Amino acid sequence: MSCTKGKKSKLDSSTFDNSLYTLPSGQTTNEDWNCQGIYLPTGLNNDGEPVAVKIVTGTQLVAKANPATGAVELNIPTTKVYKTGEVNWAIPETPEALAAMNLIEAPLD
Repeated sequence: MSCTKGKKSKLDSSTFDNSLYTLPSGQTTNEDWNCQGIYLPTGLNNDGEPVAVKIVTGTQLVAKANPATGAVELNIPTTKVYKTGEVNWAIPETPEALAAMNLIEAPLD
């Protein structure tokens, strides 16, 4: 499962600027949906520090784990990588905090 960051749902009562959504492995979000970035619970380099990676609108991002290192590799350069507290996005710091969020699935193609 991947987590994407997108426009905040009307049902989301959090104080964050966007929401986290699940995206099943191998799936693509609806082309009309504005995905603002992705959440990586183990960091971009598998260093264990959760981050959110901002992407440019209209980008077709592919994220894959390198089988040798476990690091997430992206098909495009990152525009900005945020750690918890650096931006008003939900960036859960622990697996328990992520599990407690009750994420819904991103709109799929």
